[in-house]
Amino acid sequence: RIDSNQHVVHVYHCTFKGIQDSSTEGGGAIYIFTSNDGPKEKNSYIDHCIFNNCQSTKGGAICIVTAQPTRFFKISNSKFENNKASGDGGSIYFNGVYSAAANMK
Repeated sequence: RIDSNQHVVHVYHCTFKGIQDSSTEGGGAIYIFTSNDGPKEKNSYIDHCIFNNCQSTKGGAICIVTAQPTRFFKISNSKFENNKASGDGGSIYFNGVYSAAANMK
């Protein structure tokens, strides 16, 4: 779990396999939460990562929830295989304003 209220998150070249989460928050491999507190207009990146067979209630691989309209999240050059969520977001669940996803498999 990553509580990034006071931080930005950069995850590069990581592999996440078979991670299961049963919490109500979600995010099998990565869960990022930000409230209105903390640094504004900062960027968080997940790049060149592999998510395989991750499971959760929301966002089988990744769940990002933010209340900061200026916080930017980018997921790029990453591969998602066989991830499952019992609720929303098979691989990715995003509840926020400002994001980008590029070069996904």
